[in-house]
Amino acid sequence: MNVEAQLRKTMRTDAGMRRLLDVIFGVGKYAYDPTEDVWVCPNKDHKGPGRGFIVVKRGGDWFTAVLPDEVLA
Repeated sequence: MNVEAQLRKTMRTDAGMRRLLDVIFGVGKYAYDPTEDVWVCPNKDHKGPGRGFIVVKRGGDWFTAVLPDEVLA
């Protein structure tokens, strides 16, 4: 099994995702949304209005999102 396949296999488990996100974002610097089955992490590269997030799906696919400040108030 190649490295990418091993990573994706690990990222399909809760424990594997937590270990990976701990390394990338820091321990406890993300939240799990069980309704959507995704992990939500702050996007420190986001500049501009609102707050930026990185949303990681089970298995490793991800996307960025920005929420306006008034939604978060």
